[in-house]
Amino acid sequence: MTPTIEEYAALLRINNVQFGKIYVKEPKPMTFKKKLVRLTDMTDAWAEKQIKKKNETICIPWSSLRESVLSHPDILKKVNLFALAIYGLVVFSKVLRHLEVAVFDFFERLKQGVNPVPTILAETFRSLSTCRRVGKGRFIGCAQLLNVWILSHFWKVERTPFHMFSKAFSPLEAYLKKEWPKGITEQHWVSVFQNLRAEDITWRAPWIRPLVLLYKYGGQDWVPLLGLWGGVGYAPLLVQRQFSSRQFIPATGGLAQFEFAFAGEGHMKRVRDIAKSWKEIHLMELALYADTFTQDYDVWRKQRVNSQQISSTNYTAQNPFLEEMPSELEIARQEFEREKAKMSRDLSTLQEENYQLKIEVQVEKSRTEKVQREAEIVRNDLRDLHLENKKLRNTIKNSGLGKSTAEWKEEISNIKGGMEFWKGKAKKEEEKAAHAVIELRRKNAEYEMVTAEFTNSQSEHQELKKRVRDLENMLQPRQQQLDNLLKALEEKNDQYDRDMHAYEGTL
Repeated sequence: MTPTIEEYAALLRINNVQFGKIYVKEPKPMTFKKKLVRLTDMTDAWAEKQIKKKNETICIPWSSLRESVLSHPDILKKVNLFALAIYGLVVFSKVLRHLEVAVFDFFERLKQGVNPVPTILAETFRSLSTCRRVGKGRFIGCAQLLNVWILSHFWKVERTPFHMFSKAFSPLEAYLKKEWPKGITEQHWVSVFQNLRAEDITWRAPWIRPLVLLYKYGGQDWVPLLGLWGGVGYAPLLVQRQFSSRQFIPATGGLAQFEFAFAGEGHMKRVRDIAKSWKEIHLMELALYADTFTQDYDVWRKQRVNSQQISSTNYTAQNPFLEEMPSELEIARQEFEREKAKMSRDLSTLQEENYQLKIEVQVEKSRTEKVQREAEIVRNDLRDLHLENKKLRNTIKNSGLGKSTAEWKEEISNIKGGMEFWKGKAKKEEEKAAHAVIELRRKNAEYEMVTAEFTNSQSEHQELKKRVRDLENMLQPRQQQLDNLLKALEEKNDQYDRDMHAYEGTL
């Protein structure tokens, strides 16, 4: 178990920062005196007088900064100086009752949206690693945050399960309000950890329920962290069980050799490489499992505990469960399943849209056919009108020779009236036909647009099918590798059973 970025972010309620933007040490930072003057609004002479040197570390006493916090006329400056003091005295307490120069640089970078959690976690890991390696020493990380994390996982408390969904809920406030047992000694904690059982551990803290896990950056199989005074790496895939997710064998190649300090030749190149890797974030969706670890992981963990003195190189050669391929294959499978599910949803949506387009095309086609029929009727009416007009002219020409002048004039007047009537009717029919032709052209244009959209959707459908086939083809060799690994595991388990029976027989 180990503190994670997600857990510390939940404890600190980090909301107004950019998650992937971390603090990176500047190669040529501003002088400490200029930073101190800018933050306190004091004179150069005052700043130069306050700067001290403790154990080769440049710093300023808290007593000097305390006067500025209490007496500064600008309220905003006063609050900023108090926050700076918290970071220097509580979060990064390298020199007791003093604020180190690196804290000033880090505090100024917070205004740019830098996420402080990776930096806090890096110095926590580096200090714990140093204390364990030397066998003694003072912890210079944030002991208060680490204490809350330890109590959340190793001390049984009354749970408040729905508080995590409240925006007003703060785990640190709840920790301060809770009544903790008094007089807990160091020996008591030593006894607790020495006699710790799996059922005594609260694997997932009651105040966190993340949906995704940051599991690696760039080309590494773990997460590189930069602190104020050095760098370190940690593997979130080692502690998936803390999020009620299934724990499989992680890839940790090169993790143990990654810790370094900001000193000596070449350390700035490593800092630049880590800063570049943080531009490529890899997140993994978390799923809840009743069985929170695989059988392979349980075997690997037990063998790892019993072989702490074996070097990482020899141990990799002796233990086939430490290979990096299973974890990568598992991750690839999860990513493929998510991609396949997403593509299936997209394909279903596209098919539904395609079906709707077909219906709209049929509707537009029936409307076009109706307009064409109406236009044909108008053309037939015009043709009949011309025939009637021709017949009328022939009748006028061939009839009425025996009529009187008055009758002839009356007949001509009636014919003219009829002609005017038919001319008006013809004009109306022509206007109607013109409107019908315009409507027909518009419908044809809409039909062509719908046809083009349908063609495009068909091509996109084919492209999605091709992508699905490519992904399935990519999965087949990895599936074969997984089957081979599982087969090898079964053979080793059978060999182990045979050896155990043989051993029992000899007993």
